[in-house]
Amino acid sequence: MSESMIPPVVVEPAFAVVTVPSGVVAMRSALAPGVVSFRASLPVETAAGSADDLALALAVRLLDKGTTARSRHDIAEWLDARGASLSFSSHGDRVGISGRALRGDLAGVLALAAEQLAGPLFDAAEVDKARARLLASVKSAEDDPGAHADGLLHRALFPPAHPGYSRTFAGTSAILADLTRADVVRTQALGLADAPVTLALGGDVAGLDLAALTAPFGVRARAVPDPDVPAPLDGPSAGDAAMRLSSVVPGTASADVRLGHALTLRRGDADYLALRVAVFALGGNFSSRLMQTVRDRDGLTYGIHAHLDGIDARHGGHVEVGVTLSPEHLERGIETTRREVEGFAREGVAAADVARVTATLGGQQRVGLSTSGGAAAAQLSALEQRLGADYPDRFAALAAALTADEVNAALARHLDPSRLVTTLAGPVGAISSGQASSGVQGGVSPS
Repeated sequence: MSESMIPPVVVEPAFAVVTVPSGVVAMRSALAPGVVSFRASLPVETAAGSADDLALALAVRLLDKGTTARSRHDIAEWLDARGASLSFSSHGDRVGISGRALRGDLAGVLALAAEQLAGPLFDAAEVDKARARLLASVKSAEDDPGAHADGLLHRALFPPAHPGYSRTFAGTSAILADLTRADVVRTQALGLADAPVTLALGGDVAGLDLAALTAPFGVRARAVPDPDVPAPLDGPSAGDAAMRLSSVVPGTASADVRLGHALTLRRGDADYLALRVAVFALGGNFSSRLMQTVRDRDGLTYGIHAHLDGIDARHGGHVEVGVTLSPEHLERGIETTRREVEGFAREGVAAADVARVTATLGGQQRVGLSTSGGAAAAQLSALEQRLGADYPDRFAALAAALTADEVNAALARHLDPSRLVTTLAGPVGAISSGQASSGVQGGVSPS
């Protein structure tokens, strides 16, 4: 058969969303014959500003360490025998589930996940080992100037009850050291055992019986309200001297710097995508303004970026610029970075740059949807952020339809260089001013 006679292979985007007793389940096709990836999440009713998030982080690290019906070794051997994967994570007040399996093994893997959520063993010895590992990870993070700079920024922008707040290293370690098995067991009562599960499937999903696949999760009807999130801290106002905080990290060769301010913008707001495009043009890749100027033109850094962080369907987050600088370039690098951000906000984004960025973002989305894991992750994100199950299919067109006027209007409404807080951490010689403090984002990674 000649090349001209070969029929084209057309794969239509396909998804389905069904409400089941355990929550919501969606599936999306991808080019992965015989394989299905899954991503899921469930909310947990943590108390604002409490230690619940760290108890939850400890609990999820124990879910694969045995259930009331199977030992940790039984679980590991069962998954290995099928070439399947299953893992749990936590972020604030949400528990994440992810994995991959052959289509014929999917029901068994999901049933195992349901068993681990409903009947974890929470063995006392395993609790002690998991707590020790978390404490070690906090101790290790103290050597990372980026973690210090992140923590300083998050504490400058948000009050303790805000999801964006970061505990200090010492505060995180003290809470972890005091957590007991009883605290871990209590997470079951916060929703781990009965909060609705949002499940997304990607890959070879055609014809799957969603009701049967989710039956092991049972009826999970607990009402988990959105958190009551306090307003961000005021920070510097327009016209005031910018706030600057610093932390010494002995033994490091370079300094990590963060510039940022809080945003009340939420994920579903009309300006979100336009602002994301603007910030990507500022520092999203090698073609961005900050890379072209601070890095390539001035040679002040190997790495600089800008991004939106912590913005959710339920609360705002912040805009952040991050740059790594050597001690000899520190002050000039900070000054140049701030000047470039100010110029960007003043001049706006050119139409050609808007087109370039929207094409990049749309391409990234389409490439991600081509894998089973990417399809499941995109579908779960759309559901979590309340954007509609078809959002992954609409995203590229929504981005491409944005005009320079719309992007620059969002930029003007939300990015205010005069409000940027500067935080930095690094070697003693580089930290010559500011308020010394130490911290890490969230105190410990819950994943």
